[in-house]
Amino acid sequence: MHPKPLIINRSSIVKGSHTLSRSIEERVVEPLSWLAEKNLKFNYSIANEASASAHTLEAHTHCIMNRPHSEKGLNLLRIAKEAGIVTIVDIDDIPILFPKGDLAALTNQSKKWFLMCAKEADIITSSTHAISNWIKENVRPDASIVIPTAMNFQRFESSPAPLASHIENSISITNAGSIKLGNFKESWLQTTSKFLKQTGWMLDLISDQDTDFHADFPIRKLGQMPWRTHKAFLLKNAYPLALVPLASREDSMHMEYAKLKTPTKFISYGGSGIPAIFSDNPIYANHVSHGITGYIAGNTAEEWHNALMEMTSNIGLRRKIANNAKEFVRTHHEISKSAMEWLRLLG
Repeated sequence: MHPKPLIINRSSIVKGSHTLSRSIEERVVEPLSWLAEKNLKFNYSIANEASASAHTLEAHTHCIMNRPHSEKGLNLLRIAKEAGIVTIVDIDDIPILFPKGDLAALTNQSKKWFLMCAKEADIITSSTHAISNWIKENVRPDASIVIPTAMNFQRFESSPAPLASHIENSISITNAGSIKLGNFKESWLQTTSKFLKQTGWMLDLISDQDTDFHADFPIRKLGQMPWRTHKAFLLKNAYPLALVPLASREDSMHMEYAKLKTPTKFISYGGSGIPAIFSDNPIYANHVSHGITGYIAGNTAEEWHNALMEMTSNIGLRRKIANNAKEFVRTHHEISKSAMEWLRLLG
């Protein structure tokens, strides 16, 4: 019997966002769609969590969810298990660790539903070994299956996308919800704003939230983009620089969850040939080689100012990082690699 998985999509975890989850698209839909295109015997379906039912699950061999955290998600998982359908919960960060006040923070009840889904699923997949180890230590003793996040670069290169109105002296930043910097956020905003005003560079923001930036911040707000449009946009618009700020050792509360995220922005920017400055958080410090595939900056005003100065003034360094990052990401995070891991798992 050939596998026929059902992917259950859910709403974005970010409060105030009306989009569907980008994680399930990136983590599961992309590799499975690649398999379907390459292998006529492989097929899959997608259903929205809100409207899915027992009838939706019929005739499927697997039910795949990404970070389910609702009563409906838990009920669907249990219905699938009772029907003999293999249940898979994919985890690319740990939502129960999001600090209070974050736009993606879960309620206590949602945290319980997430943990119950993770404990009851037949199989757990994760995006990194750090997440896999956390799950083993805190949720269930059996190891999760690590399937690294990847991108279908050929698909995005041929996809339509808008062109940015200005690229020269423009810096890209993308974010889901608020900037996840904890107690360094205000200092980072002040440092970045002051630098931009002094040098004439401008920040281009792609985000479903833009409340972090005050009225006179040198920024163009591009709004939110559908996931595939966003990836194609980065590929087609060769930004000279990108910024990836993230809480780290200076903030123990935010560091707890930030170190268990997925280096998605390195994959997106690196694979698009866009050099980036990353906070010195383990998820980037362990994947990015400083001065080779990216620029690592400690979360202090001085280090970020120095990083901005060096990366905007040194075009040779930016070109070297852009070329190296693109080669690295397209070698290690090419879609066929994760797709074949999924195929082995689904049988």
